Amino acid sequence: MNDRKRRKKKWEFKFNKKLIPLLIILIAGVGFAGISSFSAEKNDTVIVMNLLPAPESEGVSEIDTDIEIDSENSSGDNGSTETHTGTGNSTETGNSNAGTETESESTGGTESGTGNSNEPITESGNDEPDDRDFTFRNVEEMKSSHLSVGSCVTTAGYYTARDGGSATYNIEKTSSFGSVQLESGLYANPVFSGGVVNVKAIGAVGDGSTDDAGIIKKALNSGYSIIEFPKARYACNSHITMTKPGVTIRGNYSTLVTNDNFNADYKEWFFIVKADNISIDRLKLECAETHTHKFKSQMGIMDSNGVDITNCEFYIPYDVMASNPTRKIEYSNLDIYANCKNVSIDNCFMIDEADAYAGLCCQIRDLFGKGSSNISFTNNTCYHVGRDEVFAVFSNVTHSSSNNSMSNVIVTGNKFYKSSNNYINNVGITLGFENNGGVDGLIFSGNLALLTADCIFAKVGSSTNVEISNNTIECTILRSDMRAYLVYAYDGANNIDVKNNNITVIPQRADNYIIKKGNVNIGQNSIVVR
Repeated sequence: MNDRKRRKKKWEFKFNKKLIPLLIILIAGVGFAGISSFSAEKNDTVIVMNLLPAPESEGVSEIDTDIEIDSENSSGDNGSTETHTGTGNSTETGNSNAGTETESESTGGTESGTGNSNEPITESGNDEPDDRDFTFRNVEEMKSSHLSVGSCVTTAGYYTARDGGSATYNIEKTSSFGSVQLESGLYANPVFSGGVVNVKAIGAVGDGSTDDAGIIKKALNSGYSIIEFPKARYACNSHITMTKPGVTIRGNYSTLVTNDNFNADYKEWFFIVKADNISIDRLKLECAETHTHKFKSQMGIMDSNGVDITNCEFYIPYDVMASNPTRKIEYSNLDIYANCKNVSIDNCFMIDEADAYAGLCCQIRDLFGKGSSNISFTNNTCYHVGRDEVFAVFSNVTHSSSNNSMSNVIVTGNKFYKSSNNYINNVGITLGFENNGGVDGLIFSGNLALLTADCIFAKVGSSTNVEISNNTIECTILRSDMRAYLVYAYDGANNIDVKNNNITVIPQRADNYIIKKGNVNIGQNSIVVR
């Protein structure tokens, strides 16, 4: 404490009226004097003055100053500087590497501490930025900067730094996909390394409310092979259609959400796949609308060959369309619609809690008899609250034909759950419709099915060559005024084998169920009636 008081006392002496004229003479009046460094810090007063020796001025024979510098924010030898000036002919200075660092050096050159500068951030720290390697905080900052053709620049984000939209751009005279036009009239064309397009790097916001549908559609149909979605919620106010082949979507567990701002014309599907060789992974579709109903199914696949949907989630919550309490609407998660070949749906979650009059988790159909084949539905979880069945496979229900138009369907390793609060339906699962609406070659095996239905577990319609095996099935029959059937076949059904299943039936009356109807081969099964 005494040492501190002594320092304060010396400070008062240094700047008394007698000392000020002497300092003015040394600094301003003598040409041989100079100042080599000056440093000031905010939290404590720090002044370092190295005075070069100057000849004695008239009337001044000696300058007796004793300046001690103290910094409470520094530590060690590098954190403090002590200067003693005697007659002006000698200077003793301690280690001042930290004390003499200028503010511009410590903050990285031209970068402004407030973050409002429109100048590019440079790593060199020079006053003159390197025209070959700029870094901007966002696209707006890049637009207003003076760039030349041939420059390669980067942004820390699209709208704001670290918003997921960072990108590298080449400055060119002509535009390309995703270009940003600069104020100079030149174009900043994004570099999509490895053919990967980040939707946020071309302007998608991903805040759950701003409409990103237009940008997403452009990305999916840009011709680039990989479309990346940084994890976020992307609001979509219109339908999305994929028409370019060979596209992979990396969803990163992002969500495409529809809400009451959906303003497009009515279509059957929100997200439409109409292209070959498509892969979609880790993407979620969610319905959040309360009164705007502009589509029946969240996703529709048609006229496609080679589509893989993996690790995705389809979600229709119980409070969707809350303004329609009668639920006279249709909502489905996935519709494999018509003319589809080599389609795989694996390890997905399909949740349809709408309790609507029509709709289901997944339907695999060939509605116009064009021919669908080689479709697999494996390791998925389907949870359905509604009138219709939880899962269905059928073909050609609107056009007559002598043969079933769908073939080779595999349904294995799935979990199916079905119930309803508002409606009762007579079918839990459909594996073929009547009147040539069946499937030729279907394996339904290794699944878990917990179903509440009116009277039928599985309807096979007019399908042929069907195997229902090694499943665990629990079926609660709701009606007591009509016979309940586990498997129901129509005319034309052939070679339907039901074997090695563990089946539990919970009927309204113990004598009111029948194992089969129609041309069905019942093999060895475990059947328990509760």
